[in-house]
Amino acid sequence: MRAEGEVGDRWLVQVMGGRPFRQIMGFNADEPGRHFGDAAASKLPGRTGIYPLIDWGWHRRQCEDYLLERFGVHWPKSYCTFCCFPVSMGALPARLERMRSHPDIAGEVLRLEYTAMS
Repeated sequence: MRAEGEVGDRWLVQVMGGRPFRQIMGFNADEPGRHFGDAAASKLPGRTGIYPLIDWGWHRRQCEDYLLERFGVHWPKSYCTFCCFPVSMGALPARLERMRSHPDIAGEVLRLEYTAMS
């Protein structure tokens, strides 16, 4: 989480100055473990993490359906091509499809990974 959260955490400390605040996180009901990881990792004074999608029982598919109905477009899951965190095996088919859709980016990512692993 350092890669994603560290910059935001520093900003929150500066802006909130220790005052109580709620931070709403978009973890869906397929990701209940992220709730516990986020709560355990958070060291921000005054922060309370809120997880509405988990509380509502909304899974990824329900979120996608809602966004399609609301905005009229398919809203794919965010995907950082250069993410250094491993992908769960359940996400592998979607990741491979994204790579097929963007072969030039996939080539850069695979070259970067090959170099890193060499």
